[in-house]
Order: sequence, then C-alpha cells, then structure tokens
Amino acid sequence: DSTSYGRTIYADDTYVGDIWCYCIHEDTNPDAMLSYCVFEKSYWNQGIATRAVQLFLQEVTEKFALSSIGAFTYSYNLPSLKVLAKTGFRVVEEFLEDGVPSCYLQKG
Repeated sequence: DSTSYGRTIYADDTYVGDIWCYCIHEDTNPDAMLSYCVFEKSYWNQGIATRAVQLFLQEVTEKFALSSIGAFTYSYNLPSLKVLAKTGFRVVEEFLEDGVPSCYLQKG
C-alpha cells in the first residue's frame, strides 16, 4: 500500500543517484510526482539523468497505469528543466517557493 516507488541510478557500474515517484494515486485518473537526483557531479551533462527518467517513466507508467506525472524544480535549475523537457514534461505553473522562482511541470 505504499504511495512511492523508486530505483537507483547506475552508470559504468557506479551508483550515481536515485529516481522515484511519490504521492502515487491509483484512482480514476492515476497520477504521481517525479523526483530524481544524480549526485555524482563527474556524471553530470552526459545524458544519464535523461535516460534514467525515460526508462523510469516507462516503467512506472505501465506499473501504475499513470495518466499524468508532475515534477517541481527551481526555475534557475536549467539542467533539470532540460531533462524534464526532453522527456515530455511541460511547464504548467510558475510561482515563488519561499521567495525562490519555481515551476511545476507535467507530463500526460
């Protein structure tokens, strides 16, 4: 009955991050929120996050029959915005989070 599901991210047999969905709702319009982190800076800008998001979205969309997935990020986090855009997310709302420009993106 968990409302979250996650995976680890490996590159070159090295653990480099995590990816997960939370707030999974399996009702008439199944949805969830996405979060991910590639914390090993030496692996940034290599397409690892984009590939991880692509694979993970395919898995969770099928596993939970999700009709939409949301994500939050700070507006200045251009690498994250690029990853989300490449994987089909679109900005649907911009707002201030504790004074920091932020946005909500959605896929589906």
